[in-house]
Amino acid sequence: PGPAPAFDFSSIFWIMLMYRWIFLASRDPASLLPIAPKSPPAQRRKMEQQADEAEGKRRYDSASMAERRKRLIRAALGMLLEGRGDHFTLRQITKKADVSMSVLYSSFGSKEGLLAASGEDFYRRQAAKGRSGSTDVQGILREMDDDAKVTLANPAYVRSLCDLYFLHQGGKQVFDEMNSISADTYRVWLAAVLERGELRPGVTTAMAEAILSGDRWHSISDWVRGHTPSEQFSATTR
Repeated sequence: PGPAPAFDFSSIFWIMLMYRWIFLASRDPASLLPIAPKSPPAQRRKMEQQADEAEGKRRYDSASMAERRKRLIRAALGMLLEGRGDHFTLRQITKKADVSMSVLYSSFGSKEGLLAASGEDFYRRQAAKGRSGSTDVQGILREMDDDAKVTLANPAYVRSLCDLYFLHQGGKQVFDEMNSISADTYRVWLAAVLERGELRPGVTTAMAEAILSGDRWHSISDWVRGHTPSEQFSATTR
């Protein structure tokens, strides 16, 4: 017989390497992906700086957007204070606020949303000053008197609100927001009344809020139309 063939170690090496590759692939496929090289320190610092600048720009944009929203609300409030109701166009508002139409739509969605936001802003800054959230009747009456003073001091604005409320000029969103604003006077007190068990069976706080809010807006409407003298207005809202 001839000489025995030489043992091929290279073939065994590649066979073992292939089996190891198959074994690793079955256990963790991600382990076979190439490892991304680490960024050099200078490049890494530049990337971090760019990320910080982008974050700063986002913060600037947020602050800038908040300021534009305020300008739109003030412009709409100015129109309401002039007694114009909703008889103005969105283009007039954006021109007065020096804001683009796209900002108005992205911030409030519609004219209805802007009117609701302006009404809420006025109320929060004026009527709610010093409000403590009374849980007794005397406290509620004092807060109603304070709200009546605000109403008497802003006849044109209140007249516009009445038109929005009773003629539904501002749409459902404005109507619901105005009811919510009015109900804020009673909300804490009604919660306390419910906790004390003083509500009649079948009556919910939501029902009571709706009734009280409707009565209040009717009292305001009577004053706006001249049916109630100013000196008697506070008593009628009680």
